[in-house]
Amino acid sequence: SNREMTKAPTGTSHDIDPELLEMISHYAKFAVSAYGWKGRLALGGRFHRGDVRALEARTGVQRGDIVDANWRGKTHRPAYFIVRDTERKTIVLSVRGTWSPRDLLTDLCAVAQEYEVYGGSETMLKKSPRSKSKKMRQRKQEVALVAPRAHQGMVQSAREIAQMTNTTILAEMKQNPEYRLVIVGHSLGGGIAAVLGSMWKHIFQNVTVIAYGCPCVGPMGSEPSSNEHIISIVAEGDPFSCLSIGHLADLSTALSRLCDNAALRDDILRRKGAIQRLSDEDLRWSADALDWLKREYMRSDKLYPPGRVMLLKGSSLSIMAGNGKGITLSETSAERFRFLKVHARMLDLSRHIPTRYESALEKIWGQHKSNL
Repeated sequence: SNREMTKAPTGTSHDIDPELLEMISHYAKFAVSAYGWKGRLALGGRFHRGDVRALEARTGVQRGDIVDANWRGKTHRPAYFIVRDTERKTIVLSVRGTWSPRDLLTDLCAVAQEYEVYGGSETMLKKSPRSKSKKMRQRKQEVALVAPRAHQGMVQSAREIAQMTNTTILAEMKQNPEYRLVIVGHSLGGGIAAVLGSMWKHIFQNVTVIAYGCPCVGPMGSEPSSNEHIISIVAEGDPFSCLSIGHLADLSTALSRLCDNAALRDDILRRKGAIQRLSDEDLRWSADALDWLKREYMRSDKLYPPGRVMLLKGSSLSIMAGNGKGITLSETSAERFRFLKVHARMLDLSRHIPTRYESALEKIWGQHKSNL
């Protein structure tokens, strides 16, 4: 069913469609499993003899339903696996996130780049995605008025994975016509999954993407940011889900302005005092000054988490332990990420760990079931 993808819930996790909530929780373990046995050991403290055994143990997928796997990533060619989830009648493509120095090279290619959304035929997949032919340009104009744009490293990686997996996935979908495609990933893998799902939206009907700890992928108003079939799960305070080059450029510009404007600096120092003793006038002045800086100087082209953005909130303790009562999941607007917001927990890099997302979502779903 794709019904859950069309609703737009807001508020607490209890307001989210239960099918969507359960789906997000279920596929988290597939995203984590892309890190293989080494990830299982490092992130969960459990040892399995080999990547396949770790995958089987974590997801419950039978060995005969593991369609393809590439556990050794290269630059712009991240590790991935393809499995059949027979219980849900889905083909799952899971893309690994940042794990090696080669993955860091992909992360660093952070400028926005245009890419193609492939047409509705198998032959389109077999052509080079870098083709600049007249036919390809016409196709791109037909697909969207605003050209799709995304993080360059993710675009290049999505192209490579498309070339490596499309034949296999097409064959699986042909053999199992009642199945649908789900693409998942954590961190960099989630960003690549989002771009790939956007590229393939006319190839595979109702392709669904779930990105956990998803970074900022593309600008507002175009694919993949506008794609409603992409679900981005972002934890409050996760530093890797709210930063792009544009955010850093804005910060640099604002700091430069403060360095150049002695009067503004003096006014800030005169008014700051103790936060608890700020007057209403000082608070209004601070808000107006910040709005002025944003309006005049913080206008860089930014990237945002793609699709529908779900914000995961809760203290570190409640996420890692307990029964889930201290955790909430709610849908929020990507506009929330327009300006860099310094959060007290941003220095806690463990908030980005994939098993933390998995654990938190599992607890939220468990709490929901207990309330039925």
